[in-house]
Amino acid sequence: MKKSTLISVIAILVFLATACGRKPSVSADETTGKFTFSTWGAASFYEDCFGRMQQANPDYSKLTFENMQADSEDTLYTRLKTDFAAKSYESTPDMVEMSAYRIGEFAEAGLLVDVTEQMTPYKDKISPAVWQGISHKDHIYAIPWMTNSAMVWYREDVFKMAGVDASAIKTWDDFIAAGKVITNFNYPDGKKRYMVSIGTEEPAFMNMQLMLGQLNTSIFDANTGDVTIDKDPNFHKAFDVNTRFVQESIALEIQEWEAPWYAALGDGTLATFISANWFSQMIKDGTLGENQEGVWRAMALPAFEAGGNTASLESGSANVVIINKPGVKQNAAWAMAQTCFLNDKVTPDLYKKHILVPAYLPALGDPAFTEADPFYGGEKIGVLDKSIQEKALMPAFPPAYNEAMSLITAQLALAMNGEKTVDQAIVDAANDIRNNIGTSK
Repeated sequence: MKKSTLISVIAILVFLATACGRKPSVSADETTGKFTFSTWGAASFYEDCFGRMQQANPDYSKLTFENMQADSEDTLYTRLKTDFAAKSYESTPDMVEMSAYRIGEFAEAGLLVDVTEQMTPYKDKISPAVWQGISHKDHIYAIPWMTNSAMVWYREDVFKMAGVDASAIKTWDDFIAAGKVITNFNYPDGKKRYMVSIGTEEPAFMNMQLMLGQLNTSIFDANTGDVTIDKDPNFHKAFDVNTRFVQESIALEIQEWEAPWYAALGDGTLATFISANWFSQMIKDGTLGENQEGVWRAMALPAFEAGGNTASLESGSANVVIINKPGVKQNAAWAMAQTCFLNDKVTPDLYKKHILVPAYLPALGDPAFTEADPFYGGEKIGVLDKSIQEKALMPAFPPAYNEAMSLITAQLALAMNGEKTVDQAIVDAANDIRNNIGTSK
C-alpha cells in the first residue's frame, strides 16, 4: 500500500471514530429564534416539557418557546389548514397538539412530517391501540404523549347515599339500572341527581366514540371505504344505549363545558362522567370547585354483554405532530418529544406534576402510577389506566371521521327525543354520510 493511500485510510478511520462518538450536528437555523407550538388546552405542560428538553439538549438553549394559543380544537385545525393552504408559514406552528381522529385527514393533505423512522424503535413500548391511532397508510405521523384511557368517573358519595354499589355495575344495562336508582332516590338535601349528562350540541359525541372503540366498530369499511353503520349490529348497540340514557330518564340534558355543567359535576348533581383519564386533572386542579377530594372514584367502561370488552381510548390518544412546512424546526421538535414523552426518567416526573397519564408504558411503572391514591379513597387509578391501555381496541379514524360523527350525532338526537326509532335514525345517518361524504377513500 502506498504511503498516501495509508494516510487517507487512517484519516477516514479517525473521522468515523470521532463522528460515531458525537451527537448529530444541528444547524444554526434550528438553535436560534422561535420554536412555535399550538394547542387549544393549557400550554404550561408543553412549556415545562420544552424547558426539560433544553436542559437535556444544550444545543437548543437559545431557542425560545412561543405558544400560538387556539381557543378551541376546531379553531386550531381550521387555522392550520387555512394558513398552510395560503403558505402563511410564519403563522404556521412547528408543532401542534392533535387528536388521533384528525391524523389521517392532515396526513392525507400533506401537512404532517412522517416520523416512522424515529418512532419505530418505540413500538413495543406503546399500546397497539395507540399505535394504530397515530398511523396512516402504514406510516407514523404523530408522537403520542398521553392516552385518553376511557373511564366512568363517578361520585362515590352520591352512589353511597342512594345505596348503589359501583362494583356491581358490569354491563351498560347494569349502569342504566343503577342510574334509575340514583335519579329517583329522595336525597336528604332534597336535591335532584342524574346519572349522566347529555350535551345539547352534538349529543353523546364522546360516548359514541368511546363505545365504538369498545366494540371495535368503525364507521367506514377499512378496505372499501363504504359506510358500515347500517350493517354492523355493534353500531346499533352503542346507539341504543345512548338513546336509553334519555328515554329512561337518567340523563340531564345540559350544555357541556359551560359553567352550569362544571357546577353540576362539582356539587354531585351529576353522579358520573363518561370520559377519559384526563378528567382527573379537572377534578384535582379545582376546575369543578372545592371539596372534590375523597368523593370521586373511577371504573372501566361497563361491557355491552357480560364478560365483554371494557377498554377503549377516547380520540385514540393525545399526540403532537410536526408540521411539514419550509424551515420547520424538526430536530428540535423530535428532541422535545423524545425527552418528554418517551423517557423513563423525565416522563413520569413531568406527568406527576401536571396530573396526566403517559402513553409511554414503561413510565407507568413509576410509584405514582402503581400506588394507592388517597385523593380517590385509596384506589389505584394508574393501575386501572394501564390495564385499559393494554387491552384497548381502536376503530379506524379516516379523514372523514369527524364530519361523519357530526352527522351521526344529529340523527342520534332525533332518536333520543323520540322523533325516530333507533333503526330509522341509523339508516338515515348512514344515508346522510353516503350523500354528504361518500366513502372514506
